[in-house]
Amino acid sequence: MSDTSNSFFDSRIIDRFLSYQQQFNDAFISIKDPEFLMQFQRAVELSVLTLKNKKAIAVAGNGGSHSDAMHISAELVNQFMYTHEPLPVITLGTNQSVLTSWSNDKSFENQFSREMLAYKDLIGLVICITTSGKSKNILELIAVAKKNKIKIIALTSKPASKYLSECDVILGVGSTVTSNIQEIHSIIYHALCSEIERAFTTDALPSE
Repeated sequence: MSDTSNSFFDSRIIDRFLSYQQQFNDAFISIKDPEFLMQFQRAVELSVLTLKNKKAIAVAGNGGSHSDAMHISAELVNQFMYTHEPLPVITLGTNQSVLTSWSNDKSFENQFSREMLAYKDLIGLVICITTSGKSKNILELIAVAKKNKIKIIALTSKPASKYLSECDVILGVGSTVTSNIQEIHSIIYHALCSEIERAFTTDALPSE
């Protein structure tokens, strides 16, 4: 470990760090809004209903949002906070041969929707993660899901919500800073996974 006893206090670094914290706090406050909370409740109800109807949930995103999509699937196929049977939650775009062959030979923009159509009779809900709301492959996925009467939850930013009006539920974080939106997304989907698990757990839950 390096010796920091003689290091000087660089207020510029600290100020930037505190500023970043404040940006996060501003984004965090936005998900306490009553309108957002009602959308979150609706997302929980829709997810639980889908699974109870023996349908699967598909999750999709690009880049960091793709990692979040895989994270959601991992929590629910395996276990997050409560014991339960494995839940059918799949992440679109994880089969690299499917992803790259279609994207290379045909189009990247409809790769997610193409893959979803292969499972359309099994899928009852799609969770789309996009910080900008402008991802062309996500917008195409939403359009195709809507056409096939598959419910849609968007995990996005509040400014991006205007591009996602076809979704059944919009969970929009009140920020334009991509990193802060992603950080708040992790809070939202962890809470969502926890609520879904509670509906299927074999654990004894405390009385409420």
